[in-house]
Amino acid sequence: MLLDISPLRRHRDFRLVFIGQLVSSLGGFITYVALPVQVYALTQSSAVVGLIGAAQLVPLAMAALWGGAVADALDRRTLLLRCEALMACGSLALVVNSLLPNPSVTALFVIAAFLSAVNGFHRPALEAITQKLVARDELAAVSALASLRGTVAAIAGPSLAGLSIAAFGLPVTYSIEVATFAVSVAALAAIRAMPPADTARPAGIATILTRGWIDPANRNNDRADVTTQPGRFYDVDFDMQPRDSIVPAGNRLALMVLSSDRDFTIRPAPGTRVTLDVGRSSLSLPVVGGAAAFG
Repeated sequence: MLLDISPLRRHRDFRLVFIGQLVSSLGGFITYVALPVQVYALTQSSAVVGLIGAAQLVPLAMAALWGGAVADALDRRTLLLRCEALMACGSLALVVNSLLPNPSVTALFVIAAFLSAVNGFHRPALEAITQKLVARDELAAVSALASLRGTVAAIAGPSLAGLSIAAFGLPVTYSIEVATFAVSVAALAAIRAMPPADTARPAGIATILTRGWIDPANRNNDRADVTTQPGRFYDVDFDMQPRDSIVPAGNRLALMVLSSDRDFTIRPAPGTRVTLDVGRSSLSLPVVGGAAAFG
């Protein structure tokens, strides 16, 4: 089976975004290698290197809660441009820090956390804008191209980082990433604006109270897959994460069903539909004061 590259031929804006993000992804993987290398060179501690992941995880998780809402409420091209510019500034800070007589390990952690937080807004905006640049029946091909882009960046980026660190040192290596963001910014600046829909609500108007997960293929047993048949309903039960929340009067509660954790699960093909039988479904919420609390 050959890769369908027709979206790249047909859509100028998608082609620009694809090329720009391929280049910036290469830069991102360069930092993915260079940052731990520098931390280890400064501390000689594998434990400290491991803490970089923790420093990146917390801001990413916090930013991800808002990233989708912000992407829906703002011009997506503008949001991407701002994110790319901020990440370029973060990379430039890495260059400056690496040129100091005594580079700061604390600064490396702060910059890593900053870049991770910005990525929490960048990724939802990129996914949202991509869907607007192609026809609906081309989304499967776009998904395959995105996977190819990620694979190429994941292989070439670390390789380029290793060669650059060995040949030129960390300042030049970080500078390469700054240059990749410049390419991406130029590509994004050349596409049309992507204003939010007229029905879009202000960012932050919705708050996630809790969440839960269910894998249909493992609905009966975490260790054994069970095939799901198209067109057939299945009974599934799962627990939500325990959390206490105060909901001000006048707000509504809603349940969202969506595919998540795309980095850790097999993604459904574009166009996959899941039907929820509302009449046979229920959500149990422990409420202080019982039904009377709803007025």
